[in-house]
Amino acid sequence: NLHEEMDQRTKLESNLVELETTLSSTRERFQKSRSFLQDTLPVQLKQLEASTQQLQTQFLKHKIPNSSSSSMALIGSARRARFHQAQQLPAPLYCLFWQFQGYLDCCNDENNDKDSEHKDAPFVLDIMGVNDK
Repeated sequence: NLHEEMDQRTKLESNLVELETTLSSTRERFQKSRSFLQDTLPVQLKQLEASTQQLQTQFLKHKIPNSSSSSMALIGSARRARFHQAQQLPAPLYCLFWQFQGYLDCCNDENNDKDSEHKDAPFVLDIMGVNDK
């Protein structure tokens, strides 16, 4: 009986060592991933965004024919900047902004022809007085 307990303890100790090793390697991978997501990725995304400014401007000027969505003007930095500006709105207006934006996105997706082209929502921010700053 004592030999069985001793064997069980030995197995449990070896299992503990394996689990601690696994935990250690998992923590190390987690720290590497966290470091990448917090430090490296944002810098690379900012560089990518800066390097595509001319391309974004070109997309805004000239729509791609036969694109699946007429909302090509809704891409990139300008849209993100507008959403950042909208965060300055009081909560009810912010909610209204998102409802307008959702409506416009829906219209842009449904109406691909040139006659019913909808523009993005800078006028929504103009109406709400955010673009006056």
